Amino acid sequence: MQIGYASGNLGKSILWASFESFLLFYLVTIAGFSAWLAGGVLAAAMIWDGLADFAVAYGTDRHGRANALAWLVVVGAPLGAIGFWLTFAPFTGHAWPAIVAAILLCRLGYTLCDIGHNTLLVRVATGPRAASLVSGFRLIFSSIGGALVGLAAARLLGMRDATAQREAFGVCAAIASALYLVTLLIAVGATRRLPAPVPVSANAALGETRRPLLRSLWRQPGYALLLGLIAVQAGLLPAFNRALPFFGTAVRGDPAWAGYALAMITLAQSLSLPLWMGASRRLGPPRLLAVAHVLAMTAMASMMLLAFLHDGRWTMFPLALLGTAQAGMNMAIWALLALSVQSQSSSSMRLEALPVGLFLAVLKCASGVGSSIIAALVGGSSAWSNVATGAIALPMVGCIAILALLHCTAASFSVPAPPR
Repeated sequence: MQIGYASGNLGKSILWASFESFLLFYLVTIAGFSAWLAGGVLAAAMIWDGLADFAVAYGTDRHGRANALAWLVVVGAPLGAIGFWLTFAPFTGHAWPAIVAAILLCRLGYTLCDIGHNTLLVRVATGPRAASLVSGFRLIFSSIGGALVGLAAARLLGMRDATAQREAFGVCAAIASALYLVTLLIAVGATRRLPAPVPVSANAALGETRRPLLRSLWRQPGYALLLGLIAVQAGLLPAFNRALPFFGTAVRGDPAWAGYALAMITLAQSLSLPLWMGASRRLGPPRLLAVAHVLAMTAMASMMLLAFLHDGRWTMFPLALLGTAQAGMNMAIWALLALSVQSQSSSSMRLEALPVGLFLAVLKCASGVGSSIIAALVGGSSAWSNVATGAIALPMVGCIAILALLHCTAASFSVPAPPR
């Protein structure tokens, strides 16, 4: 059941990695968008996606039924798949209104699936150990999806025939859309027998609670801090991934290098996850999060040194270290989310979709802001070397900020210690 549920992350990661790492480069260099237009579209789409996450989650907890999460996925998966394919379909040409409409359709479908699938994590993860285990399984599938995107991008960005390149993008997008649809439906099928909590509306009718939903959510221990952590992590830490094609062009003289770099990062994520899952038996998620960000800082410092020395022989080492760090930080942050939701009152009412939706809203709005920062660097700089510098500096600033937050608020997470 856990593996079937986690398989949904394969399809989701393909879409997410494409948006995060290559869509800006595709829009600017292939679809003919200006950097400002492309950055504005992506930022607006992500912020809209985040706000929609919150609205859908609020409605699901307030009025939803036991099978509401499954229906969100069943409805959203086809919309996301069709929108993603249309974004790269050859017949859209350089008609930017059609591409923008396809991006918005894809984000709408992704929103519905994201709320449904990610909220099911709360039902699948039934304790600290299960939360870390399921988060690890999710990231294994995410790593596979990211590696597929990286290998496909290396091939596509290396093509010199513009017509053949557009057709190849359309074929790959169709395959990715099919994987997105199929894996999410598998995840829904695997979790169909899990019990659902009593809807909030039913408890309200019985007079069990009169507190506004958001007020009860903010009273959960560590949840506000969790939102701050994910805002910094989603806004600044992926800057290197977002700028990979620009970094490859500026430092290596080859945008196709970005595909191999992403494949190396995601391969390191997958291979390191068993180590993180084993470490979670002795260390709680907050400590894992701190260790992961220290590794990320080390990776960025190594990448900066190698770029300064113009030494490409050891480039794969910091990429592998960065992938290892990303695996740890993502596993820890999602485990903290599941445990934060489960730490709610032991009464028969439990908010389920709303805390996940607010978490995703903050994540995606921060991601949209982060993408707009990279787009501003691209549009406002005549040299892509400045973009490469920002791609290294921003994650380091984010790591320092998160480590400071964890140090100053170490007692905020009332997470039970995992058994030894």
